[in-house]
Amino acid sequence: MTSSQHRLQEALFFRASGEGAALRAAVSSVREGLFASLTLPRSVVVLAGDRRAAIAARAVVSLADDARAPIVVARKLPNYVGALDLVIVADEDPGSELADGLAAADRRGAMTVLLDPGEGPLRSAAGPATVVVPRPAMAEGASFNGYFGVIAAAITEAGVSAIAPAGVLEEVAEAVDTDLIACSPQRDVTVNPARQAAAWLSGRRMVCVGDRGIGEPVAELAALLLLEAGHVAHATDSAAVVRNLGILLAGNPSGVRDIFYDPYLDGEPEGSSVLPLGAIVIASPANADLLRDRFGETEWARVECPALDATARHPLVDVCVSAARVAAIAAFTSQA
Repeated sequence: MTSSQHRLQEALFFRASGEGAALRAAVSSVREGLFASLTLPRSVVVLAGDRRAAIAARAVVSLADDARAPIVVARKLPNYVGALDLVIVADEDPGSELADGLAAADRRGAMTVLLDPGEGPLRSAAGPATVVVPRPAMAEGASFNGYFGVIAAAITEAGVSAIAPAGVLEEVAEAVDTDLIACSPQRDVTVNPARQAAAWLSGRRMVCVGDRGIGEPVAELAALLLLEAGHVAHATDSAAVVRNLGILLAGNPSGVRDIFYDPYLDGEPEGSSVLPLGAIVIASPANADLLRDRFGETEWARVECPALDATARHPLVDVCVSAARVAAIAAFTSQA
């Protein structure tokens, strides 16, 4: 591994290592009474300025099936927002254009929540009544679980959903930290599930697969994280993979390569015009067996169920632990 690859891996894993702390920041905000002013709104609008925030917001919506008010994820403040609504603003850019939306929501009397992006126009747009949720100390930018925890906690404390009471978020944070310890850079590939997945993905075309519900946003997050690690990856669902399997496998190299093969001397081997397919399938404990039956015997797919070893059983564990695991996997692929 070159020094630049090593630095990138360290930076990516350092950011991943804060996923549990980001959830605890949401727990602390609840217990310190930051959300005490929130009441049941007519509607909830999440203004998501970056992809992590949008993916996290959609994950919360997919889990909040008990919602007592509609939840909309948008990049621009809807015209209907007024004093009866709750607006949650999430963007890691301190100079985000969402500052105008936050200021407008505050002027209209809406309840507003901001995940603190740091000093800049977005924070300055917060009014006196805006709930500003701090990030953990030394956080390297926003995290998926940070966005997820704040959005889920806010709608829970506002009475919109029962998805994320503080005690549950704390259990989820423990599960996330336990998984990240198992994926620590100090653990080698024989005992490190993230390194194992990263090694399997090396030299493959990367497709991140998630079934309906929580799997889809985590697969989209995985593709984003792999892109940040320097790899082109695509997110889709299992039905699309099956439907397009013939095209995906066309030109796939087959068989075992000769150990004496040298691409510089021997040229491109026949039938290997493209890299082999590598579909990493994100599963939850509820659908892991089904996805293993569907993909488990194929050489081009790997089913990952990060939440299977967690002691806590809750849909939030499935999402947040899986998000932390794919962040660790992406970090280790940066050395490839």
